[in-house]
Amino acid sequence: PGETQHRVQVNGVDHYYDAAPYDAIHIDGLAGTDALDVNGKATSEKVVFDGTSIHVSESTTYNVFGQDFENTYVFGGGGEDSATMLGSTGADNFYAKPTYTYLRGDSNAFLNYVKNFTTVTVDASNGGGLDKVYAYDSPGDDVLTAGESQATLDYDSTASPGVNITAIGFNETNAYAMSGGHDSATLIGS
Repeated sequence: PGETQHRVQVNGVDHYYDAAPYDAIHIDGLAGTDALDVNGKATSEKVVFDGTSIHVSESTTYNVFGQDFENTYVFGGGGEDSATMLGSTGADNFYAKPTYTYLRGDSNAFLNYVKNFTTVTVDASNGGGLDKVYAYDSPGDDVLTAGESQATLDYDSTASPGVNITAIGFNETNAYAMSGGHDSATLIGS
């Protein structure tokens, strides 16, 4: 989505649409292994991933709907961007880093990826596979809180307080503090 034109990239090919008459774009990847890239604007976007389906919205300005895309990428353009990723019934692996996160779902059958998002919530509580989180720290002071069914990560908590990553319903949480800062972890038992 752009200021005067919407640009949608499907399988590496750019498609442009005049922003004035179009406030919703629906794209179906159909069969095969397909990729969808969406580049956000400087305003706040909200993204919901559900396996191979995606909905990107920016208040009342535009909506992008994609279905049957095995690889989806959304790049935040500024603003308070937020994403929700829903797990599958298979094994899901979620990777969290300071500037990007992604979910490899259903034993790598799909990829949901976001970059430069303020908050990301991933929910694997409806799944049935062995679901794992791999969280990597930032150079700042990060705070991890992990309990039996939920883990949260606040990147650079001193400079920008507030939870950035929330992982719900995962069987295992792996956290790596390798980038410096005064990181802390609180583990809550069952």
